[in-house]
Amino acid sequence: MGNGYIWGYVATGGSSYDIGPNGSVKGEDTPSGVDEDPLRISFDFKADLPDATAPSLTPDRTSLSAGDVGDPSASWSSDPEVYILSSSFSLSGKNDINVVGPTVIIVDGNFSFSGKAELNILGPDAYLELYVSGDVSLTGQGVFNDEENPEAFQLWGTAPSGTSQTINVAGNGDFAGIIYAPNSDLEIKGNGNISGAAVGEDITLTGNAAFHYDLNLKNFDSDGSFGIKRWRELRGSTEWLDFSSTSALASAVAPL
Repeated sequence: MGNGYIWGYVATGGSSYDIGPNGSVKGEDTPSGVDEDPLRISFDFKADLPDATAPSLTPDRTSLSAGDVGDPSASWSSDPEVYILSSSFSLSGKNDINVVGPTVIIVDGNFSFSGKAELNILGPDAYLELYVSGDVSLTGQGVFNDEENPEAFQLWGTAPSGTSQTINVAGNGDFAGIIYAPNSDLEIKGNGNISGAAVGEDITLTGNAAFHYDLNLKNFDSDGSFGIKRWRELRGSTEWLDFSSTSALASAVAPL
């Protein structure tokens, strides 16, 4: 990671790390002068990163062009504006796409912005889920997220396992968004702050930007799976719970 610094933790799947002479991994309580705290680096990271798939939706549009998309009065959960493109899409010049309401764009092919083209997420009612099976290049003026809410811009790379995908996201200002593309070569670069979360097979962060994981995303869950709310250690056999029946289980869990 060169001479950058991480306020937090590093975990790898067994490989070692490469930190430059001025780089560091630190926490709020790390003593002054300690660049690499062994307690903050582990090598036993494991994760299941399933392929991303586009949702099965009925399209409102089968083509896309510069201008406004989405209806700010619509409901995100039940009535987003859906675009399904059966081929690649590109936009260049000074053309912009302005997301002003809940929108889903599904692309079977490549998706690119170049020149001075910009993808804008505008206003508190604007949300975009973008699903792309091919390469993604948002290298014009990049992505502008007006509310700086990472959940408002979600990029899902749907290339399946065993295939390759390249995703390049750039911008001159702050970037806020979620990128999930487990089979991609992912590059994020910019001159402002980067806020959100990113998953890729290979990830490169370049430019002068600082990457911030947005803590609000800890409650983000796109697939409805369960997570641990809280837990308590059982100490000794006297605290074992009775799972012999539904009523016994309910009675044992209720005080917790």
